[in-house]
Amino acid sequence: MKHVFFIILMQVNLALANNISVIIPFSPGGATDQIWRVIHPRLSQDHGIITVTEYHPGAGGGLGAAAAARRKSPALVFTSASLVLAPLVNPGLDVDLEQWRLLAHAGDYVLVLLSGTRGPNSWNQLRSQCRSRALQYGNSGLGSMTHISVLALFREIGCAAEPIPYKSSGLSLPDLAGGNIDLVMDHPTGTVLGLIGQGRITPLLITGQSRLPMLPTTPTSRELGLSMNLRNWHVLVANTAVSNDQAQRITDAMRMVLSDSRVQQELRLLGVESSGQLLPRDFLLQQRQKLSAVLP
Repeated sequence: MKHVFFIILMQVNLALANNISVIIPFSPGGATDQIWRVIHPRLSQDHGIITVTEYHPGAGGGLGAAAAARRKSPALVFTSASLVLAPLVNPGLDVDLEQWRLLAHAGDYVLVLLSGTRGPNSWNQLRSQCRSRALQYGNSGLGSMTHISVLALFREIGCAAEPIPYKSSGLSLPDLAGGNIDLVMDHPTGTVLGLIGQGRITPLLITGQSRLPMLPTTPTSRELGLSMNLRNWHVLVANTAVSNDQAQRITDAMRMVLSDSRVQQELRLLGVESSGQLLPRDFLLQQRQKLSAVLP
């Protein structure tokens, strides 16, 4: 009996030791969370890596990253390009890119330029309207990828645009559909696709390498002759308290999860490209240099 109890106790202690916090620095249900919900059940069921998801929204994803960086216990952050952008636009954030260990690249989230009832209903009409007036676009956070992608786009075509601030892109969509603003750059989430299906908003372009299965008639930025091709990459990173053995185990598990054809299909249906692609070790520093050049 004592022997059985000892085995059970060892199993419980092992399970607790394998638990690790994963911080999502955005609200539940958003674009980043949707990708994570595809991945994390496989980590647990197929590879025995039990994760506890925490949500720490704020400062364009910067607050969650800063919270994980300060922890003395092992913690992961599943996040987007905000990991680089947030410190650039909020210098007070305590986030040093060189302290993160890059574990996996979950993929690049395609962005979609959306027009409402007041805005242009085609790319050619946008080019025409933006030369006669400054188009208003919903800005879901200073320095967010949805923000700087609009800046890069309008800079390339030589047009002015006026940002209208919102706490999230989801809050800007009703105003877009209602004709209060002209444009929003967002991810192809269920809410966005639902409004498109209802005919309340119109997709003008996507920033991916190829057209999306759910938006087959929407052209890519490349097809429109644009060089602007920003996509919202998503990565899993570890704080300094994660050991080398833990990091390697999680990296190996993520590689196997992201190579699963069923996972790739689910991510593709979300508008995620290049999942599982190997990234250079200095990827975050490269991105800081690239994205800082886009900021005003």
